[in-house]
Amino acid sequence: MEPREQNRKGIIRILLAAGGVTAALFAIFLGVRIAMNAAFAGALEQGTPEPSAEEGLLILNAPEGYVPHYNMGNAYYKREQYDEAIDQYQRALQYHPADGRECDIRVNLALAMLHKIDFDDLGTDKKIDKAIQQLRAARLVLTEEGCAADEGPDGHDPEAQKLREEIDRMIEELQQQKENQDSEDQEQEEQQQQQQQQQDQKDKQKSAREREIEEKMKRQKQQSMQEQEEAQKQKEYREREDDGGYGNYEGKNW
Repeated sequence: MEPREQNRKGIIRILLAAGGVTAALFAIFLGVRIAMNAAFAGALEQGTPEPSAEEGLLILNAPEGYVPHYNMGNAYYKREQYDEAIDQYQRALQYHPADGRECDIRVNLALAMLHKIDFDDLGTDKKIDKAIQQLRAARLVLTEEGCAADEGPDGHDPEAQKLREEIDRMIEELQQQKENQDSEDQEQEEQQQQQQQQQDQKDKQKSAREREIEEKMKRQKQQSMQEQEEAQKQKEYREREDDGGYGNYEGKNW
């Protein structure tokens, strides 16, 4: 029994020593991770660092795996690469960050989605509908976990709540713009139809006048031809009279 007891104690000492090493390594890991994230966050405040500077932390994704994706999303956002920023924010959310940090990610994600809308080019109903669809998608990002309330002012993140209210205002304005545009389009179409009807009426009146003029000219031409024929007959008759004509003919002498 005694050797077994010694072996057991030896194993315990080894495990304790290993546990101490593991704890030390984990502390170093966290320290390096925190330092790298802090350095990257500081670089973000100073300018627009390359997102690749944070990529090294993607393999060190415990216990806060969302952090590098969030930082890379912010880097892409500052560089106005909104598609890439959206992708990184969505990846960050997959790690289920704490409530306070989740709302930060969702606000930035919604802002990146809003930047994808070209508010200067909304000249058609189709473009307005697409913009409204994007706004509603950004709104859902803010409300689906309660960062902003779906209705009312009770969201638990003030910035998310304010952004959701601003999105609601933009949606309302675009819907009103669409209604006004539809009304203007309908009015313009009615004006075009009225103008076409007026033009058709003018064309009919013009055609009627043209036919009347053609008939009148035809009658005048026929009358002129008859007068010319009558004049020609009179001329021939007078010429025959001047030449002796038929009036002096006394018959043939045998």
